[in-house]
Amino acid sequence: MACRNKTAIVQFGSKMLVQLLNEIVRDWKINKQNKINIEYAIADIWRRYGIANLISPDIIPDEQNVSMNRLVFNEIDLKFFHTTAILSKRTKQVIANTCLSMMKNILKNLINDAVNMSLILPEIFVNSKLPAIIDFEFNLFKVSSTFKNTPYNKSEIIKDLKIKDLLKMNFSFNWDDYFLGLRIPLLSNSSFQILLINSGYFIYMDKILKSTPNTTIIAYLLWILVLNRVEFLDDSEHLSGLDLIIGSLYAKDILINRIKHECEQYVNNIVGTYLERVDGIKWLNRRTKAELVEKIKKLSFQIAYSKLILNQTWIDHHYEELIDGPLKISTSESFFTMHSKITAWKMNNLVLSLTETVDIPLSPLSADASYSISKNRIQIGGANLRPPLFSINLPKAVNYGTFGSIVAHEIAHAFDSVGMMYDSSGIQKSNYSDKFFDYQQQCLIEQYNKFCYTPVESWKRFCVNGEMTKNENFADNIGLSISFHAYRKHATNFDDNKTSLPWLKQFSDEQIFFISFAQSFCLMPFNDNALHYAFLTDEHPPYFVRILGSLMNNPQFSQIFNCPVGSKMNPPKKMKLIDRCLLCFAHHYTQFREATSFCIVESISMDDVLKLLSRSILLRYGCILWSEANTYSELHKDLGSKIDLLKPYFDREQSFKFLVDSFGKKVSGEYKQKRMEELSFLNIQGKVDLTNPDNQFMLIEDYGKLSGLPPPENPVQIFFGRLIKFGMNKVVSRYNLKDRIFIGNTSMDPILSFLMANIGEVQSGDLVLDPYVGSGSILLPAAHFGGHCVGVEIDYNVVHGKSKPSRCTASARHPDECIRANFKQYGLEAKYVDVLVADSSKSSIWTSHTRFDCILTDPPYGIREKGAKVKQKQLPDFWLLKDRTAETMHYPSKAKYCLNELVLDLLNFAAKCLIEGGHLVYWLPVYKNQFDQAQIPKHPCLKIVSTSLQLLTKTYGRVLISMVKIREPMSHNDQSFLEDNYLQNIHNLCDYIEPETSEWVRISRDHWHKRRKTGGKRKPLHKKRKYELGRPPAMTKLGSKRIHIVRVRGGNRKYRALRLETGNYSWGSEGCTRKTRIIDVVYNASNNELVRTKTLVKSAIVVIDATPFRQWYENHYALPIGRKKGAKLTEQEEAIFNATRSKAAEKKLAKRRITAKVEPALEEQFQSGRLLACIASRPGQVGRADGYVLEGKELEFYLRKIKAKKSK
Repeated sequence: MACRNKTAIVQFGSKMLVQLLNEIVRDWKINKQNKINIEYAIADIWRRYGIANLISPDIIPDEQNVSMNRLVFNEIDLKFFHTTAILSKRTKQVIANTCLSMMKNILKNLINDAVNMSLILPEIFVNSKLPAIIDFEFNLFKVSSTFKNTPYNKSEIIKDLKIKDLLKMNFSFNWDDYFLGLRIPLLSNSSFQILLINSGYFIYMDKILKSTPNTTIIAYLLWILVLNRVEFLDDSEHLSGLDLIIGSLYAKDILINRIKHECEQYVNNIVGTYLERVDGIKWLNRRTKAELVEKIKKLSFQIAYSKLILNQTWIDHHYEELIDGPLKISTSESFFTMHSKITAWKMNNLVLSLTETVDIPLSPLSADASYSISKNRIQIGGANLRPPLFSINLPKAVNYGTFGSIVAHEIAHAFDSVGMMYDSSGIQKSNYSDKFFDYQQQCLIEQYNKFCYTPVESWKRFCVNGEMTKNENFADNIGLSISFHAYRKHATNFDDNKTSLPWLKQFSDEQIFFISFAQSFCLMPFNDNALHYAFLTDEHPPYFVRILGSLMNNPQFSQIFNCPVGSKMNPPKKMKLIDRCLLCFAHHYTQFREATSFCIVESISMDDVLKLLSRSILLRYGCILWSEANTYSELHKDLGSKIDLLKPYFDREQSFKFLVDSFGKKVSGEYKQKRMEELSFLNIQGKVDLTNPDNQFMLIEDYGKLSGLPPPENPVQIFFGRLIKFGMNKVVSRYNLKDRIFIGNTSMDPILSFLMANIGEVQSGDLVLDPYVGSGSILLPAAHFGGHCVGVEIDYNVVHGKSKPSRCTASARHPDECIRANFKQYGLEAKYVDVLVADSSKSSIWTSHTRFDCILTDPPYGIREKGAKVKQKQLPDFWLLKDRTAETMHYPSKAKYCLNELVLDLLNFAAKCLIEGGHLVYWLPVYKNQFDQAQIPKHPCLKIVSTSLQLLTKTYGRVLISMVKIREPMSHNDQSFLEDNYLQNIHNLCDYIEPETSEWVRISRDHWHKRRKTGGKRKPLHKKRKYELGRPPAMTKLGSKRIHIVRVRGGNRKYRALRLETGNYSWGSEGCTRKTRIIDVVYNASNNELVRTKTLVKSAIVVIDATPFRQWYENHYALPIGRKKGAKLTEQEEAIFNATRSKAAEKKLAKRRITAKVEPALEEQFQSGRLLACIASRPGQVGRADGYVLEGKELEFYLRKIKAKKSK
């Protein structure tokens, strides 16, 4: 066949081109006077050869009805000059000279070939004035650049223009002759509607045609045809017409189908990542996000090829005209004749699509990757599924960096500035607007405008046109980010992403992802001329700009490659970076409240903030920090200077809500309302929505640390910003132990349980084990985060609901009061696998293939719950069968489980049954004075990640230890390693956790505490020892009131105060008792540590507020106390001291004032506003911290003690 004979193609190329020129001159009836129907010729060259010139007809889907097509007339993309460029005179001359040189060479070769083959070229072509042709196109270019705008600018589009209305327009251009040359039957109907894009171009084109000689126009048309056919001689175009036939054979190959299936998995993961991350896009409003989700869900994909081309019947029908029709191709025909028939066949199909829906399937030979707005469809040609862009043998990091970025890039076009204007069905929206998106894109335009390039041999500097390339820049940035998160998601869920590139071993997989992304662009070579032209004309920026721009805006890139903040590849301002983020901590513990409540993080990505807030239970909320100041006047001034930047958030279409938060002081609703009204200068135009607003603005006041003194009148620091999201601290309250169905004395606090789940990095789909499950409270947070939970418990009664009741009000435990009931209570029953009654010291209960992702546990160390394991002893004969094995129903007895054995078994079990990279998180009790980090048990297969000490009393605490498995165990070597190096450390640990002395607080188990068979108790023969006195003291702290009710012997109750901040104190000499605030603890005769920790116990000396006693004294005696001489009095105080009284009242006051004198030491305290007092009650027993004011000798005594203490 001729199409296989490349030599024949080259040999007859010039001959056929000469014959083609003669044929078209004859058909156009060009005579010696060069008279020709120009309009017909312009249309004919498009209809016959598919070459657009001067006017570019096209048939596209109807915006209002995408199932139908419509005819469009647009300006032409010129051959020499691009319509989107605005060139200087010097640049115009460079392009003109280059084109002139090329045309001269072509003309010279054609003339020589024609002479050699005894052919004659058309005279009008040979004698054409080449500079005049170039000038003619440059004139067209100038009017194009004047009126050229985006194809979707409504102001330049005339929709639904009827043929009869077009003919009435003031054109000298003969549209009837043009329509005759197009040979489209529908154009004979005067009511047929067309779409005229950039009407200004046609007006000026008409003027240029009138002022240009016919000779120049005809020569221009012939040269357009020649230049098109010269390009066609390239090998890449030889088989373009029959791509579906060849593609059908290629698509039946097994390998390409395997690759196609693999690519579809990549696409599904990327689409899923898009849907997961839409909610985190803060620069889209709520309505746009909903439309975007719908659009992504309805996306259709054609990967490698369309299934339609596998249907041989469809292929035969599609090429019917070429196989057995008027355009039938025979093997004896020349290649050019074949190509002409194929071109005519293509044009016939295009014209036919005006009345019929013609959907050309994707060919495997295509190298295109595109997004269709009208069909909401993405096509990835088969050529993109070959190395170096994709290979099933390459690591996942490479494929996601190349092929994944291409797919994510094309999906991003669904919501760029053009895609946003169309819905999921491809219909144009009439009233689309999103100020957030416009603002974000303007930032991107300004950033890319700064990318410039200076050629080596030029003095002129060329810069990227950010406006022209904005959609491609947007898709590059979004595509890279989404592809990276899709890869990270895949790497988390699967273990098939390890790099196998020996020459890149120094790089991590995530680094290789970014290297592959950049390498996919570096494969495309360019020179200075091509780069210069790309800056001027291409809607894609040059390749190095696409690489640098995308990587600079990607926070993960700068983090993975450790780029310093402020460096070129980690600029302080990025497309998706939050400049400053304020995180507010949740104060679960009193001790933490002494520190600041806020943390300001610089240059953190929105993704990282959302991830942090979705997991952390120690954060209340996070917000984008817009302004901070020390006073409100400074805050208002700073916000006033940023109003232009914040305008998108204050738009009329954005609903909003105000939140006022304060730290260190409780403020009233009226105060909050006042502060919100002061921000009216921001001119927020949106509607107030208190339920589901688009924006929540945060005004935060910080009144400083809680020192016990009254808070200052004005805040120390003020913050203003936009709320990102509330944290997980509110979720913890749902898991409160008080409301839980089943609890025990080992139930872990929900806050600590969530911390363990976070430290263990539990995520959806993980298999989590608690080998000492107890009441199962540790597993609930793991299930909350999506883990599937398994537990082991040695106590049969606990698992099956036969133990003591959890509640003090219940007499018996209900059968349904179990671990499963807790999971069901919180809607997590689907995450509950089972709890086994077994001995966790025996790892043989699990098969050798069992692997857990995480182990979370609080082992029983014999403090709240005794440690136990199955006892190994010789069984008596009556428990044995004939084969000397134990009976099935035999329940073995239990033995004490020592700490050293327990820790060894736990570490060995974790090394055996954890996956590589799995976490072990457990608690270890410690004796504070003897604890050292070096004593933490270690294992050769486990790496210690973190340790955290929690003090339970002044002497004892527990350490939360996190370990990760780094390799599989080798039984012999690892066991000897443990015995030789760490067994002694664990033994020492047991020595100070279980010392021989009786310092460890525990309940005595001796016979004196056992009752007689009659129920009576034996009479003690000696005085009770200290360890027999009951529970340790409550250690009541100074803070907001919190009291626990404790059930004690005899059905009585104690009110154990954990925190108190007020008490009733009496002024003994005056017989006055008032409730007042406790400010500080200053002295304790027994233990100075109790002063440092502000612990309230009986006989402790505290500082109380003197205000209630001053008020009583001044009202009682009508005399001032604790005031400096000459101090100005308020109106209320003037009314008390200088009031007009009756004689009886004056006499009564005079009698009182005889004893009104207060000793100097007390008077001095009143001046400071504080009084020394002594606590007389037991806060840990009665829940109150009452006492009396120190006076006389007792006051002098404690003043000396306090003074002596300070002097040390």
